[in-house]
Amino acid sequence: MSILEVVVSSLEAYVKADGLVEVPAPQECTACGRSLCFWKHTPYSRIAIEDGASVPVKIPRFMCRYSDCRATVSRPFSFLIPYRQYTAGAIAGGVELYATTPTSYRKVADGIGVGKTDRSAGKSSVHRWVNELAKKAKELVLQVQKECLLVGRRWQDLARLPEDGACPNASRATTETKAEQLNVLMLLVLMARFLLGSDAFALEQLHAHFLRHVESPQLIFTGGGIDTRSQQTLGHLLF
Repeated sequence: MSILEVVVSSLEAYVKADGLVEVPAPQECTACGRSLCFWKHTPYSRIAIEDGASVPVKIPRFMCRYSDCRATVSRPFSFLIPYRQYTAGAIAGGVELYATTPTSYRKVADGIGVGKTDRSAGKSSVHRWVNELAKKAKELVLQVQKECLLVGRRWQDLARLPEDGACPNASRATTETKAEQLNVLMLLVLMARFLLGSDAFALEQLHAHFLRHVESPQLIFTGGGIDTRSQQTLGHLLF
């Protein structure tokens, strides 16, 4: 089992700390139901890729100390995405560039350092990220609208946002459905900027907001569905 950890929210912060990040143990073992029962266990390593650099990251693990349980729990950092080597920042940057800038998948991949040794693989990665997020953009827009109202954004200002985002690359789409999805993806970026009050790295910041207040990260950046049930504590953010 994995429980997401937000002690450091970026690969850059992890590197600056030389990987020496203290991560708290889970409060409760979901396997046996006991509380405050975890010991530190041997960490494992995985690779995180961002800005063309591959960085080994140690994932903290804990084990239930009771002999009749011995359940283990890993605590991956929030900048890591399940089943992806590229970080949340890399994926968010690639998707946002394609959604908001006249460009191509290959140019985006080159610009963010994806697939340096294999440009075709880099192009395919960006294409996959954009497709996955574009397909769920409509549901995410609805969730962001709710979040805007929950944090006190004025509905009058929200109503001024365009009904579609007019993605500059929608004309490249081979189907009308894909073009519409790209336009909604652009709208998602605009709404994320409105929600978070920032123009910089809106999708990465939206990832962090959903992580803390709404839902588990793979529901944004991987192929999982949208679950709009609010989570009350990070201890329930399981993937």
